[in-house]
Amino acid sequence: MTPCPEPAVQLEVHTREPFAAGHRFAETGVYEVLTATAHYAVDLEAPAQRAIPDLDLAPRDSTGRVRFSGDVEILRTVDGGRRRLLFDCGNRGNKRAVQYFCDARTPATPGL
Repeated sequence: MTPCPEPAVQLEVHTREPFAAGHRFAETGVYEVLTATAHYAVDLEAPAQRAIPDLDLAPRDSTGRVRFSGDVEILRTVDGGRRRLLFDCGNRGNKRAVQYFCDARTPATPGL
């Protein structure tokens, strides 16, 4: 297998905004929200990709990889926090982890 001349994943950050109007949370501090696009490249020869149906029908780039992208939103502490990650895989675009996990009001979006 030859190495890919480009990074396999690239994160393109579009915006950085204060979360909850810059509110300082007691134990973790201030948060910010990053909105971004994640760009991926999948090696069709990798064993992990064999289970993906019809992947062999997708268009390939000059290196033989399938490229695609997806929207990403990252809620991160500005001051370091506790170095933990909470991953919320949205269903139909709905993000619920902050609302359910932190008992936040609906919607739990920046500035509200």
